[in-house]
Amino acid sequence: MKRVIGVLLLLVMVLSGCARQVQGSYPSELAWNDYSYVVSAQEVPVDELGDQLGTVKAQRKPVPIKNGDANFIPVGSKLFEIIGVNTKAAVAVECGSRFFRAVKASELR
Repeated sequence: MKRVIGVLLLLVMVLSGCARQVQGSYPSELAWNDYSYVVSAQEVPVDELGDQLGTVKAQRKPVPIKNGDANFIPVGSKLFEIIGVNTKAAVAVECGSRFFRAVKASELR
């Protein structure tokens, strides 16, 4: 039981950081390369980062509407390739000194 509580507390701490899964009723999203990506709580190790793709240019709420937009990721956050992963499937997004996987959700409308 203590182990379950410890795991739950760890999960709450991870999700309460920059890579929040949900804020209100909207997931943390960013728009890049004509796709919407949902930011997960899965960290990407620095040695798995590829080339920098760009940066978050603007915050748009409730959801991003054009490339470079994000709803909860700070402006200036860097986007990176993940080595061995097609950028149409996932990218890494900088959050402070950590990097989180953002997975493709849909094409931008």
